[in-house]
Amino acid sequence: MAPRVVVFNNMITPYTNRLYNELVSRGLDLAVLSCTPQEADRSWAGSFTPRYITRTVPGVSIPLSRSRHTHVNIGVGRALNALAPDLLFVNGLYPSMLAGAAWARANGKALALTIDGWRETMPNTAYHRLARPWLLRQCDAVVCCSDKGRAYFRGEGVRADDLFVVPLVPAWDPPA
Repeated sequence: MAPRVVVFNNMITPYTNRLYNELVSRGLDLAVLSCTPQEADRSWAGSFTPRYITRTVPGVSIPLSRSRHTHVNIGVGRALNALAPDLLFVNGLYPSMLAGAAWARANGKALALTIDGWRETMPNTAYHRLARPWLLRQCDAVVCCSDKGRAYFRGEGVRADDLFVVPLVPAWDPPA
């Protein structure tokens, strides 16, 4: 039986849906758990078709700026128990993601962070200065999308062998 991978994200986007559908077509047992179906500044929910299991955990999205939200969800542990991941990817430092990370550690599951940030884009509030080091210590791997991300996480103490770069996947086909 193939290992189950669960991605716990804030929401599915057209470009992540394209990536996830491709991974499923290649045989990955994938499920996606989201904090919200869509944030207020987005309009793409329902514009694509996932070919993998999706669930949204009940909760609230709190706007931090026009383009940033934080999520507080209930039932994260129950949802992860139902999805039964062997590997859990979280994609941020939201309180819900930290609950997911704690679930992975308590249940002996592999944990990874996947994130598109780097030094100039990563928040540096008191919350983040506490949460980020804790989360990075829990992770077996960090997946970022650029050399800038790699450099940032190396500076945050992530070992080179535990750091991977996967570029963002566009939601559309390339021009001819």
